[in-house]
Amino acid sequence: MPNHVHFIWRTNKMNGKEKLFGSFLKYTAHQFKKVIKPSELENYKMNAANKSHEFWQRDSLAIELYSPRVAYQKLDYIHLNPMANKWNLLSDQIKYHYSSALVYDRGDSPF
Repeated sequence: MPNHVHFIWRTNKMNGKEKLFGSFLKYTAHQFKKVIKPSELENYKMNAANKSHEFWQRDSLAIELYSPRVAYQKLDYIHLNPMANKWNLLSDQIKYHYSSALVYDRGDSPF
């Protein structure tokens, strides 16, 4: 997606005191700071006591997939999202390069 990401993950165990989603956001933000060019990094600068940059939307949404039915519903949503009217990026979900739809459709992965 042009401005956001969807993914499904499963955890085998907790990673300490942090919630998994918070840990993911924190880790990726530190990684972004290492790889983004200094001139681009200015776009994410902020003045806060606990952080100097903000990469993720403040109210990022994490949904617990508490049943197989909900998991498949969200997987369908993720695969169909690039074709939604808002984005209209393509006409076939398996053609979206960053999607796992091709894996589920044909068992093939470009990665």
